[in-house]
Amino acid sequence: MLAFHGSCQGKSDTGLLANFIIAKALQRNIRSLAIRTFIRRDGSLWVPQYLTVIDGEICIGCGRCFKVCSREVMHLYGVDDTGEILGASDGSDDDFDGELNRMVMVVDHAGRCIGCGACGRVCPKNCQTHVAADQIAA
Repeated sequence: MLAFHGSCQGKSDTGLLANFIIAKALQRNIRSLAIRTFIRRDGSLWVPQYLTVIDGEICIGCGRCFKVCSREVMHLYGVDDTGEILGASDGSDDDFDGELNRMVMVVDHAGRCIGCGACGRVCPKNCQTHVAADQIAA
């Protein structure tokens, strides 16, 4: 963490103040960069791709994404004949009082996503939308 210690007293006031302003600007830029990018072991940069939405029209509810997600970002929901979401599945054979037509995955905790992309790699229908960390407001 960059810090400025001392006072702007004496003949080098302008230089100290300029250094302080530069240090603060660098500190802000470093924090901003650190939020959006990471450095891999080989030194290359990596930008997380956060899961934002799953297309319910395309999703087949196979649950592969849920199985690889360690953060419980998405859950299985029931859908009726008209496309209305009936509610979250509790894992039992609940048919939502006979109204269940199919199951789909729904992103219900997007803030938990760490941007690893595992869910997108296992999805057989490619129905997920991922957005780069530097494109999402914090």
